[in-house]
Formats: sequence, C-alpha cells, structure tokens
Amino acid sequence: RVVVSCASGDRDLEQIQKLSQLCDAAGCQLVREAADANVLVVGPQIEPKTSLALARAAGLPIVSADWLRARSRGFASQLDDFDAATLARDAVFEKTFGVDLGDVLRPRKPGVLAGFAVLPRPGAEAAYGSDRHRYEAAVEAGGALWLRKREHLPADRRLINLDRHSLPVADGELTMDERDLLLCLIRDERPPDRLRTRAALTAAKR
Repeated sequence: RVVVSCASGDRDLEQIQKLSQLCDAAGCQLVREAADANVLVVGPQIEPKTSLALARAAGLPIVSADWLRARSRGFASQLDDFDAATLARDAVFEKTFGVDLGDVLRPRKPGVLAGFAVLPRPGAEAAYGSDRHRYEAAVEAGGALWLRKREHLPADRRLINLDRHSLPVADGELTMDERDLLLCLIRDERPPDRLRTRAALTAAKR
C-alpha cells in the first residue's frame, strides 16, 4: 500500500490518472492516508508534511516515483526491493532542515515523542483544519498521546501545547508550532532539543 505526498515536480505523481495507472502496473494499492500505507512516495520537492513525519516515525520507506516506475517495468519484484537509486532525496530540503533522507530510520522504541501528550490550542491549524486527523496519527506514531482536553493529561506525561508559534524551552509544559512538532518526527529529535535547536538557529541569524 502506497501513499503519495509532495507530488509537485513529477508528472506521474501530479496527475491522478497517471498515478493510478502507475500504481496498478507496479502492483501497488494507492491509499489516501499515510497511516494506512507501508511506503511513502514523494516528488522531487519535499516539504515537512504530516505524511513525511509519520513515515519517519514509523520507519516507512520513503521513495521517489522511480521506485514505482521500476516496479511497473518488473525490475523490483518484492515490496522491500529498495536501493539508493529509488530512495527519495532533496538536497535543498535536507540542507534546510538538517535531515539525511538516505539514512533510513528504524522505528524508535519508545518513540521520539514518548512521555509527551499533545494538546492543540484553538489558534493552531491542527486544532480544526482538515489535516487534524493526520497530525493525530503522526503524533501517535511518535509515541505521544493526542489530547482533546487538558484535564485528560495523564500524570506521567509532559504537555506540549500545539500553537501558532513555538516558545523557548522551559521546565514543565512546552509550546510548539506545527512545523516544529513535525520536525521532531522528521529529524528524530526530542521536543526540548528541537526548541533548543530552533533557538540556536534564530540566534545565529541575528
């Protein structure tokens, strides 16, 4: 089962009819949600999206459309036939966010968000947007709980308030925006460390 994200820049991925035909030829089932997939297929211009975050947290292979094309031509008979030529790479994305997509992550046990619970605040897109269920799935793949009310916070979990802007790391509760939360999963970086990285990058730009 494959899910496609960041399709821009690859005609086979951008056009649903071509994509469906390619998946059929490759012997793959196309699904809508990363939570239902075993492979994430992306275009050449990768962005920090929920699908990428979930794939990194769950250890799913992240490949380019070349993997589908190779399978459709019979060059890869098994679902796990991945090689360096078909792994997704984007030099700009990797440099910008400090990620090596060639380093295939194995699911961290416990997850990078283990010990945390995430509460979307009213101002956060994840609180009401159409991608809310995707944020929830990505967060849970990383080992955190997704809360709907603060009073549901378990005593053994540290709260992450998901808001429009991240705040400096502090004792107790953390406040992160959606991008920083996704980058925790994409970079395999614990939330306090992510906020420290962000603060250091901001200070370096001044």
